[in-house]
Amino acid sequence: MSEGVNEIKRLGYKQPLEEYALIVNFGSNLGAGETLTFRAAVAHTKIGVVDDATSVIKSTLISASTVQVVVQKGTSGQEYGIKTLVSTSGGNVWEEDVILPVFEFLK
Repeated sequence: MSEGVNEIKRLGYKQPLEEYALIVNFGSNLGAGETLTFRAAVAHTKIGVVDDATSVIKSTLISASTVQVVVQKGTSGQEYGIKTLVSTSGGNVWEEDVILPVFEFLK
């Protein structure tokens, strides 16, 4: 999904009942032999909006160079910011942000 960190990506629409994995690839930022050692993923909406952001991320899974974020649910018409933060075996810290719009086309 990612060619480089520090770009905000806008994903295509997710419908509220869909559940799938987003893969955030930090591989191009890692040095030789460097791996991801910790990950955190959080969802948020615009400031001041009461939301269900805590239920949008179902789980996360780390590999040597990627983080898998499983997204679920969401409120139609809401945009969620998904922030993925990782640390590495080389002492680096990287962050990737994506915007996930949720919309139900047929009601």
